[in-house]
Amino acid sequence: MSSETELLERIYAEWGRGDYSSGEFLHPEFELTFAPGFLDEGVFTGPAEAWRGWREWLEQWETWNYELVRFFELEDGRIAAILDITGIGKTTGIELSFRSGNLWEIEDGLARRVRLYAHHDDLLRELGLESA
Repeated sequence: MSSETELLERIYAEWGRGDYSSGEFLHPEFELTFAPGFLDEGVFTGPAEAWRGWREWLEQWETWNYELVRFFELEDGRIAAILDITGIGKTTGIELSFRSGNLWEIEDGLARRVRLYAHHDDLLRELGLESA
């Protein structure tokens, strides 16, 4: 396992416990992007703005949980993460369950960018890969 995937495992472990307080693993110019097809949209630059964007997303959910399925490292150094998501919408009460994807860039040992995909197939298609 690479140091980059170890970093991401730590991030997902903290976030999985609902702990979004630590920014020590984020690059000062960290960028969070909701990819097309996500229920939200936008690009948030800097740790404070990224947390704001993510907090706004989470506030829409009564519950929001994920299980990390796997990572795969790309030849260009980026890392894709596949996750199983479950959640219950706060206003609708509708329960959702789906497989999602995140695309990470690590720079100088810190998370530099993450692009969030509602559906893992969108991530794989954008990368030119077949469904996993």
